[in-house]
Amino acid sequence: MPAFCGAWSAVATDEEGVIHAVPLRCRSWGCPVCAARNKQRLKSRLSQADAYSLITLTANPAHHTSPTAAFRAMSHSIDTLIKRVRRKWCQATVEYFVIWERTKLGWPHCHIIFNGPYMPQSWLSANWDSLTHAPIVDIRRVHSHAELTSYVAKYLAKDPQVPSPMKRYRCSHGFFTHLTAPPPGSNPAKLTWHLEPTSTLDLGAHLSRKGYTCRLHPDESVTAWPRGHPQAPLMDSFTLRLADVR
Repeated sequence: MPAFCGAWSAVATDEEGVIHAVPLRCRSWGCPVCAARNKQRLKSRLSQADAYSLITLTANPAHHTSPTAAFRAMSHSIDTLIKRVRRKWCQATVEYFVIWERTKLGWPHCHIIFNGPYMPQSWLSANWDSLTHAPIVDIRRVHSHAELTSYVAKYLAKDPQVPSPMKRYRCSHGFFTHLTAPPPGSNPAKLTWHLEPTSTLDLGAHLSRKGYTCRLHPDESVTAWPRGHPQAPLMDSFTLRLADVR
């Protein structure tokens, strides 16, 4: 694990004297600590995302010089396919999440969590065939978010399935939009952050000794109120993501 992962914290004090501390994690899928957190965070977000269909697209090895070339060609073809969907169903919302997998022989296929209009399998197959010479596709209705996230999680648990520098998953700009709004009453952008060379766990223990009441959150961020703070028992602390303090 990288030496810096979690060793530093971003710390800020708000107008009420409440201290907020967030661990600075590397968030790399190659980090044994962050990989597990990344997987859990993504599963949680997927469980809340809108999803109507699960689509599987395949590659035709006969039309590619190597699995790496097939990955790159498929990725480009997915973009073209989505453009065709949006043109055909121009009044519909179309958002998607793509995750990759390799076959035993190393060739790619991808799974798409699709938020959009109903697509006949015949239409999908014909258009994918015209783009990739691979007519084998599968599309099925999503009936349970729990089953969907469990299905996707098994691919996240595997070693990276894609060649460098491709990402193991990607999504459209609006797929998670409705989940990214900060909780009511929190405005982390107005806080002034500084770095402390210590983990939030150590910082929480230090603040506790200094007379603060501390709450350690599941993501290891810490909120600390001065003891006797009139709102301390009632306040709902916000969970601040690393992206908010970078």
